[in-house]
Amino acid sequence: MGFRWQTGRRRSPLRQGVLPFLQRSQRLERVFKLAIIGFTLLVILGMILGTGTGRRLVVETPSGVRDAFANLLGTSLEPEEYSGRRQEQRRLGIELTRENLVKVENDHDATFREFLRVTRLDHDSALIRWGNFDWTLALSSAVFEADDSGRSYRLRPNTRSVWLINLSVHNVLAMFEIPDTPEARRLGESVGGRIVPESVQNTNSWGCRGPEPDLSAPVRVMVLGDSNMQGLLVADDQTPSSRLEVRLREEMDSPVSVLNTGHLGYSPEQYYYTLRAYFDRWHPHYVVINLCANDFGDMNVAANWEETDYWLDAITQFCRTREVDFLVVPLPREDNLIGSRNQLVYPAKVTAILDASAKNYLDPIEEFATEEIEQRLAAQRKGRPLSSSPLFNRRYNDNHMSAIGCDLWARIVARRIRLILAQKAVRESAPVARPSGATR
Repeated sequence: MGFRWQTGRRRSPLRQGVLPFLQRSQRLERVFKLAIIGFTLLVILGMILGTGTGRRLVVETPSGVRDAFANLLGTSLEPEEYSGRRQEQRRLGIELTRENLVKVENDHDATFREFLRVTRLDHDSALIRWGNFDWTLALSSAVFEADDSGRSYRLRPNTRSVWLINLSVHNVLAMFEIPDTPEARRLGESVGGRIVPESVQNTNSWGCRGPEPDLSAPVRVMVLGDSNMQGLLVADDQTPSSRLEVRLREEMDSPVSVLNTGHLGYSPEQYYYTLRAYFDRWHPHYVVINLCANDFGDMNVAANWEETDYWLDAITQFCRTREVDFLVVPLPREDNLIGSRNQLVYPAKVTAILDASAKNYLDPIEEFATEEIEQRLAAQRKGRPLSSSPLFNRRYNDNHMSAIGCDLWARIVARRIRLILAQKAVRESAPVARPSGATR
């Protein structure tokens, strides 16, 4: 028996009718449900916008989507849009951090609140500014002051401070460099912190760590950098800049003065504005730009490298137009010394974006690795094998350079500076070459 294709128009299935009063009831129910949903969304939106975290999320989520599409298409944002977004993120980060400081004070006892008040880290007096590319830092306003010329913040002149470690607060990136007073020390230790005696820091009248700058020195060097150059958990005479001054004097047999402009949390944008702030005052013969792995934010974000490229180019062009030599030094990471070495992103991407010759770039990783081996060998011979790198402050659970690391950095950098300055001196003193057969 065969099948026959049905021809003609297909009949619609029969539907049961709905009475008019039921239709009105169903419409009202739908309207009521939509109103409830709308009201709920407004309440949620209000709650989100009512907190710093929520406002930051509202700003960053659409930006993240746009960035993803830009990376996918191989395009980049306009500088104005990127700069505007960055400023808004920084503003919201400061707002959120101050809100979180209030919560911290409410969650702790009177002693902790007194500690924050005395060290000027409470929500009323803390200096809350952006740093480390895209972080928000809470700093003691007794040690730091605001800088709205591009640096975000700077060390106060003629100020003595000390580091407190083993202390943290929830949801606030607080830096416990506190005023070095008996009361601040006592309260810091009473709330669980630990004072590092050798970390006492003194700033000069220029707001830089170290002695007063010597403008009469025949060789003047400016060091740009972050906390590694400021010298965390080491003494004033053990910072990289201080040791660089000593090493250069030995190398050149001449008076040398090194200006340490390193500030914790600084990144290339702040390095540039620091250079501008001190250049005409200091008139350096050489500028050292020390880079660190946390100078670039998320190193997997292409826009962050574009921004870094912009600021490094601004720094190098500033030096070139004033005919001042410069040296870019990427600080080695501790894990590349004691573990497997992976430099595919950092510092490899620095060399990819840096517009400079070989003489202007110095990667000290090899000499750090050699010193690491020598230090371990010496410790083994004494029967005290090392569990971490002696070139870093791991004994304090910190990853900044130790006094040994600071001196090694200075020795490596001093050698390069001495050679470049010597080469420049020879070139400037050399007689002008004349074509063969030319008469005077």
